[in-house]
Amino acid sequence: MNPSCSASFRHLGDGRLFQLQNDAPAAASRAIEYFWLCDRCSAAMTLRIARDGNVVTTGLPETQNEGRNALDAENRRVLRAVTFLRTTHPMGT
Repeated sequence: MNPSCSASFRHLGDGRLFQLQNDAPAAASRAIEYFWLCDRCSAAMTLRIARDGNVVTTGLPETQNEGRNALDAENRRVLRAVTFLRTTHPMGT
């Protein structure tokens, strides 16, 4: 999601995954989109829904209401972080 980052998404345990859900009744289906920030980027930034409805990066110090979902009430869309438990593989890999 960060255009200046060249990291590749490899698995869910690295970085931070975000889910954008469209709950608009006019939508043919409840569209879900996913966005990802690598570990390095997610340590300094997060995602939010801009006024034009696009998902954009924003620095953590600029973020208000830390830990809450981003809401685009006009278009009935919610952006939330998806959390996975980090576990170690039984074989230690």
